[in-house]
Amino acid sequence: MKKYAEGNDTPIPDLEAGVMEVLMNYDRSGNIKELAYVIERAVVFLHLEEFHLNIYPKR
Repeated sequence: MKKYAEGNDTPIPDLEAGVMEVLMNYDRSGNIKELAYVIERAVVFLHLEEFHLNIYPKR
């Protein structure tokens, strides 16, 4: 998040309780680029103050 926030002059969002656990346990089929894409889009386009579970895609 820091990487994308600093590169786009946006604040680094806080994590809602439980977000880190969901992100760490999410089955991405070995594709870390999917996770990076979701985080980048959330930081750059949503300008969030807090990263919520409801913005992460469900499977």
